[in-house]
Amino acid sequence: MKFFVPHARDAAEAQDLWDATRCFLAEQGYRTTARRIRRIAFEHDCEAFDLEVGGHHPGMEEDPLLTDQPEHPVFRCLVMAIFEASTRPCYYLCMPYRGVFRGYPWLVGLGAARAVEDFES
Repeated sequence: MKFFVPHARDAAEAQDLWDATRCFLAEQGYRTTARRIRRIAFEHDCEAFDLEVGGHHPGMEEDPLLTDQPEHPVFRCLVMAIFEASTRPCYYLCMPYRGVFRGYPWLVGLGAARAVEDFES
């Protein structure tokens, strides 16, 4: 699948959003590689997840860090980007209010990841 970022109008805007998200993460100390990840399958608290960019992260509707915010619960669960950490053994799963517009990303440890797929080069 070709690289995209949800809701971007074209490839240039997708690249800008991706770059801006990487910069925002780096400002918080979450440095990333240039790898463009499309999908990640992992386990968290004995529950299996298989998430991809553009998909829905189930369970984030009730994220305690977000429940006091006025955003629509479906929008807060949209997977906008998945990054590989450059300074820690993990991946960063980014949703609008977890690593894209504010807040920190959802961390997925390397040991928890069962499958990782990249976008086409």
